[in-house]
Amino acid sequence: MSPEQIEKPKQIDHRSDVYAMGIILYEMLVGKVPFDGDTDFEIYNKHIRETPPPLRSVVSDISPMLENIVLKALEKDPNNRFVGCGQFLEYIEHYEKEESVVKDVQEQIEIKQKDFRTDEEKAERIFQQKTEPEEEEKAERINLTSARKCKTCGSLFGREYKFCPACGLQHGKPINKSVLLFLTFFFGGFGAHKFYVKKYWQGLFYLLFCFTYVPAIIALVEFVIYASTSAEKLQEEYPETKSVPVVILLVAIGFIGILTAIAIPNFVAYNMRAYNSSANADIKNAYTAAQVYYTVYPSDVITSRHYRK
Repeated sequence: MSPEQIEKPKQIDHRSDVYAMGIILYEMLVGKVPFDGDTDFEIYNKHIRETPPPLRSVVSDISPMLENIVLKALEKDPNNRFVGCGQFLEYIEHYEKEESVVKDVQEQIEIKQKDFRTDEEKAERIFQQKTEPEEEEKAERINLTSARKCKTCGSLFGREYKFCPACGLQHGKPINKSVLLFLTFFFGGFGAHKFYVKKYWQGLFYLLFCFTYVPAIIALVEFVIYASTSAEKLQEEYPETKSVPVVILLVAIGFIGILTAIAIPNFVAYNMRAYNSSANADIKNAYTAAQVYYTVYPSDVITSRHYRK
């Protein structure tokens, strides 16, 4: 029973199920529940006030990543837990995938060790490889051009993974439903919400056709869809987002670029029309002045005809 279920039973939501699943997983791994007592009151009080004992203090061979997952599910504050059982399951599946990778690496190390004992030449080559830093050995399994470094523990892992295999830290900013709704409603016609969820090509399409008002209509429909979708499902569909200032900057740069591409040709055409208009006015004034002159001095017209003959 979660702490909020004991204190405020009418204000619980799906995160209480996450807490219950954490209790079950804790008991499966350790062999006993995290909170026990002689009376129900004593057990309820521990659920509210005490932190669960670390799993590794009872079973030392449990992975730190798995321990962090279980303890996150048992947070007292529901806001610090997983957003739902779907995200909880995603963390567990990610842990199982990383464990299989670790087992494969251990098997490869065992094979190398056997070759070291049976073949002297191969043993010497492997010995030279083992003298290199461990990070270089990891770099052989991870393409450094697509690798990232964990901010917490410093471990290297592929960019296709959203969680650090060593400490379980999620990399990439999770989606905020309120921010998504705000960008979709006010800046959806420019594709800001698409840049926010890292759908760059779709955002560029919205930006290029923003003057037709079609993207604004589509964004309004998307706003209704996002508003009726739970935050948990949005998190599953868009696991990583771009920061809002960067999104606004991208939209502003793109919008200014489009305005510039439209304004510069129009400005050049306007200058040409103004130049032609000015030239025609000058020619017309000169012609009028010539007519007035030859009207006042007609002898000059005769002289000019004489010279032409």
